[in-house]
Amino acid sequence: MRRLWWMFIFLLGLGFLLRYREAVLQALWVLQEGEWLWVGLAFLFQMGWLMHTALLLWGLYHTLAIPESPWRLAIVVISSLFINLAAPTGGVSGVAIFAADAHRRGRSASRALVAGTLYIFFEHSGFLAVMFVGLWVLLRRGRLTWTELSAAAVMVLLVLGLFGVVALGTWAPVSLERFVVRGAHWQSALARRLHLQRWAPGTGKARAFIQDLTEGLQILKQQPKSLLRFFLLGSTNKLWHLGVMACAFYAFHLPLSPGTLIGAYVIVHLFFVVSPVPGGIGFAEGALVVLLRSFGFALHDAFVVTLTYRAVTFWIPFLFGMLGFRYLVRSTSKTRPDTVPETESAQQPLLPVSQPDSTTKEVT
Repeated sequence: MRRLWWMFIFLLGLGFLLRYREAVLQALWVLQEGEWLWVGLAFLFQMGWLMHTALLLWGLYHTLAIPESPWRLAIVVISSLFINLAAPTGGVSGVAIFAADAHRRGRSASRALVAGTLYIFFEHSGFLAVMFVGLWVLLRRGRLTWTELSAAAVMVLLVLGLFGVVALGTWAPVSLERFVVRGAHWQSALARRLHLQRWAPGTGKARAFIQDLTEGLQILKQQPKSLLRFFLLGSTNKLWHLGVMACAFYAFHLPLSPGTLIGAYVIVHLFFVVSPVPGGIGFAEGALVVLLRSFGFALHDAFVVTLTYRAVTFWIPFLFGMLGFRYLVRSTSKTRPDTVPETESAQQPLLPVSQPDSTTKEVT
């Protein structure tokens, strides 16, 4: 089924190129005439986003007492882009790489799973503020359609769902476990009726996932003030990609206003997340081209802006993510999982252990 889907995307793209071949040729000419200094600056902004995100993850790891370096976390972040595209499972595979890498290095996998889940939550929740500004810009310009509204509604529901999981896992873990196990049971029953047992998650795996998640969330329950700092980090890292978008316009001498910048970024990122295909391949590019055309840009100019932005923020990081994933595997392949010693952070109990009374005398 996945091969048929990729074949459909390939044929759709080929048909698009044949239909708009003149605009594509003009876009290639515009690319040759662009100022590559701005493109280089766009790559610097992308590197800034990567290090900013790595610091966000490092703060989460530090709060959860997981010893790890920001450099390796940057490799984990960029590798998650490759995993989400190579093994798309609704974003779960990208989160699982945090736990898998921590397990191979003898860290606490449950805490790394919490860090990865909270990273996705802060990333999406921080985008909501920019998204509402972008939708307001589209509404003022009369370019807001039901397509954008539907995608925005899905994004809001996704953030609310993540918030519900984090809140219940922190304050009502038993209720969350019952809810997820019941949902997994219903999904397994439906999969058996449709003869799709391979897609059934199984109640055992669902219960183990929730237990690992709630186990790590108990640490953050004792440090609620740190969540505000992580939310600010998740919100401000969007400024780097706004810089990449601005460079994509300036590199080809195209006019740019703040409303155009925010609207273009919101649309491409929204369809990057809310898309039936991993990474929003085809959907994000098409949505940005259509939006720029509605703003009055020529078709070939919309092409070059879209190709530049997506190449800097998605396609080239995807290739580096493939190399990063191989590095993560090879750097820990020499150590057997059964011989890897647990670190002090992994052995440390999640909840405080009651100490014996100081007046108790030692029995000799």
